[in-house]
Amino acid sequence: RPAVRLDPDPDGTYVFRARSFTRRTGWSYRCRVNLRQGWTSCTCRDFRFRRRGEGTLCKHLERALVTARKAERSRVSAA
Repeated sequence: RPAVRLDPDPDGTYVFRARSFTRRTGWSYRCRVNLRQGWTSCTCRDFRFRRRGEGTLCKHLERALVTARKAERSRVSAA
């Protein structure tokens, strides 16, 4: 399964897998970004326990959001 899928789901959701570099066990997290509906989610502890209600993003989602925006711009310019 690829780490990054640059084609969104039919509802506009981009799905990313982010590997943890702070844990040596090969831990990975699932990030989801929906630019159309304006929501994000990540399975990391930082997002689940500290950031979810604050409206701030974990480092995994910050990167996923940048990548999703680039992919969306490429899709629009190719159309």
